[in-house]
Amino acid sequence: MSRIEYINKPLSDMSWLRPDFDRTTSMFRATWADTQDILALEVTAIGVRDQVVIGLDVRESDLKINGQIRSGAKPSTPGVEVAFVAIQALHARRGGGVCCHRWPDAVSC
Repeated sequence: MSRIEYINKPLSDMSWLRPDFDRTTSMFRATWADTQDILALEVTAIGVRDQVVIGLDVRESDLKINGQIRSGAKPSTPGVEVAFVAIQALHARRGGGVCCHRWPDAVSC
């Protein structure tokens, strides 16, 4: 399996976030490291070869220069977006997004 690089960034668009009262709790649980391992398997299977960009509801100052999350970072909302470019059958395709509506669930989506 190829090594996937994860880049974290603040959410660019939060218009899709559901209000707190309209969110449900996820039945999935995983650590951040386990989630990245599982995500790497999934995106590699559809042809992603290099980067996955993860949008989080954090401030720019909550991210390190290398794009990783600072240990004390606390998201304002549980919103998460995932973006990537997948190569299948020699055609580039824009990857979709996955959203979770609670921060603890975000690491298990």
